Amino acid sequence: MKKALLYLLMFAVALQAFRYMGIVVSFKINRDYIAKNLCEKRDEPESCCKGSCYLEKELKKAAETEEKA
Repeated sequence: MKKALLYLLMFAVALQAFRYMGIVVSFKINRDYIAKNLCEKRDEPESCCKGSCYLEKELKKAAETEEKA
């Protein structure tokens, strides 16, 4: 019983620690789609954002969710 609780707590800590990494990896994988469809500056041809505004927004949202919990 104690081992199961220990593993559950370790999993919870690891999941929380890898949340930001998951967001960044997802962004890197889907960067072309994000830049074309979700980027706030997609209509500005001189912008070299390429979706990084979306990444910043998602990381900020995750940080706010973590603060509330």
